[in-house]
Amino acid sequence: MITDGIDLDDRYRRLDLRYAEEGTVTGTITQLHRDRGVGTILGDDRKSYTFRRSDVRDVWFHDLMEGATVAFEPGTHLSATRVRPVTASA
Repeated sequence: MITDGIDLDDRYRRLDLRYAEEGTVTGTITQLHRDRGVGTILGDDRKSYTFRRSDVRDVWFHDLMEGATVAFEPGTHLSATRVRPVTASA
């Protein structure tokens, strides 16, 4: 659909890359403290979020790596919940 010269379908496709599901944000793991079971994510919204070992889904906390792309749900006080790795689509 094109409105005022803007291809809305293309715009929504690009937003789908940022939000894997409604309310979900993607970001990059910037720090992991394996001994404490906590980490930090820089979200695509340019905010820094913290997460705990118990917030990780689909993989073990110790399988995560700094620089990995993850999807998560922003929580209160810049925390991240339901953190899961993003896999490349074929």
